[in-house]
Amino acid sequence: MLTACVIVRDEERALPDCLAALQAVADRVVVVDLGSRDGTIALARERGSDVFEFKTSGGDVAAARNFSISTVQSGFVLAIDAHERLGPGACEALRRALRRDRLDLGLLPVREISAGPGGPDAPHPNDSYWASDAASDGRGRGAEISLLPRLFRRTDDLRWDSAETGQLSGWLSARERNVEIIDAPLLRPACGARLLDIHPGDLALRAVCARELARSGEHAAALGETSRIWSAVRSRGASAGNAKLIPTLGLHAWLLLQAGRGAEVLEVLTGGRSLCGEHPGFLLLEGSACERLALESNHTEEQDVLLARAETALSRSASADADALGSIGLPTATPWCAATRLGTVRLLAARPLQARDAFELALNSRRDHLEARLGVVEAMLDANMLRQAVAAAQPLLKHDSADAWLLAAAAAGSMDRADDLRLFASQTKQALARAPFIAPHRRFRWRAIERALAHDAA
Repeated sequence: MLTACVIVRDEERALPDCLAALQAVADRVVVVDLGSRDGTIALARERGSDVFEFKTSGGDVAAARNFSISTVQSGFVLAIDAHERLGPGACEALRRALRRDRLDLGLLPVREISAGPGGPDAPHPNDSYWASDAASDGRGRGAEISLLPRLFRRTDDLRWDSAETGQLSGWLSARERNVEIIDAPLLRPACGARLLDIHPGDLALRAVCARELARSGEHAAALGETSRIWSAVRSRGASAGNAKLIPTLGLHAWLLLQAGRGAEVLEVLTGGRSLCGEHPGFLLLEGSACERLALESNHTEEQDVLLARAETALSRSASADADALGSIGLPTATPWCAATRLGTVRLLAARPLQARDAFELALNSRRDHLEARLGVVEAMLDANMLRQAVAAAQPLLKHDSADAWLLAAAAAGSMDRADDLRLFASQTKQALARAPFIAPHRRFRWRAIERALAHDAA
């Protein structure tokens, strides 16, 4: 059994999210109130917590924690502050530790959340949500500052040292204890800062959680967090010129794009511009959303409008300063990514030579970018530069992507090489069983080839 113990005073605004996270892992929640004058006590009781009022002199947190322990008779205790949140993966890590039932004391990594150069929502310029977990210097997404004793077995002699509120030196030295590091991160404001004073409703902390979830590949959960932020920002009417919101709104739009919700991306970007002004990252997201919507449309006129809008946005984004574009904090926010998207849009608009120029622009910065190299081949095919297309496609077949085999099949078909067409089409089908096309629009070319082969077979 796990009991979570929370020490509070006037935490009406911070407590709901803390308790909500604990419900997923704790069997019981004990809230010890040190004299709140707001609605903290009523709120905690409404959420099903066992609430105790405790008076202490001089803010002796150790005494309050020891009192909270006295309300627990057995099992394990998790000590957590109202402004702390269980980070991504923490619940499952705690469950694993409890199932093993070997530890006496669990040390949990604590990550401080502090403001980057663009504010609490902005990433550090040398940090990426989806990059390896390199240590930050505290100015950006956050840093694991220490391992703190937060999970412990309830024993008769368990207590905090009165002079060291965060330590249990006496308890640890009384007998041999089994101490383990538990990969259950806690997120908390840096240097005791109350992020709620900066972002009402704990939006800054939600933003950090969303970025952590996205970095871990938990896109649906991350989108849930960014959706709450976006709803709160709209309902509270954040003032214009708030550039601190750009990374979070960009993340929200990016997650919507991954979920195939292009129309909602455009709505968010419209609202983002009214709040934060224009940003090259917004242009990249706009162009990508319009490209996606054009592929989904069945109306030629609508497709033309969307592709024209996409080209305008992506042209501006591809020519933007790399640092300015990257400040939105997305993994795709680079000029070469924007140039690749621009090339694809020009392919869809039946302008292959201009498409090739855009793909070459991307390759000037990233020679190994497979999508851009494939784009050059496709542009050559559409421009009827068949020999050049075949020469450019051959080195790409080693990647064994469905896109490369498809383009080779298309070239063979255009050159009336029926045996090669059937061979490459077979390879395309096998590759598709392993992974989809890198560029979704190529499914239309593939369908045309399948129809042609079926017709010949008949």
